[in-house]
Amino acid sequence: MRLQIFLSHSGCCSRRRALQLIKAGCVRVNNLPISEPSFEINPERDDVTLNRKKIILPEKTYLVLNKPAGFVVTKKDRFADRTIMELLPNKFKHLNPVGRLDKNTTGILLFTNDGNLAFRLTHPRFHITKTYIVNLDRKLQDEDKNLLEKV
Repeated sequence: MRLQIFLSHSGCCSRRRALQLIKAGCVRVNNLPISEPSFEINPERDDVTLNRKKIILPEKTYLVLNKPAGFVVTKKDRFADRTIMELLPNKFKHLNPVGRLDKNTTGILLFTNDGNLAFRLTHPRFHITKTYIVNLDRKLQDEDKNLLEKV
């Protein structure tokens, strides 16, 4: 894992701030000053400090929520009346939603701080099969079927 990413994933700062701190010489790996943000580390083996304070990755957390209709799946949106984050207790607001469900859609939604899992579940190259159940207020027409299959 790149040092800059490690720092941002630890929650101590943003990626941009990590870049600044590394270049300013505030970060050490195994007690050696590192000024290159892309320096590769092993979080399980290497000792990373920021201003002499040890930095560790937080424990991975996974949360499943049955999303009700009426909530936008995003952390922030100044145009949304209600976001999915309103449904989470404060201790889970640091988690990120994995994937999307439309505002008026209900269903299971995963939240996590495990970026690798989120990437593997959402990136098209991993071909993760998703199943959707659709209820219509009328008999299914061919054009409805074609439209649903495209989505």
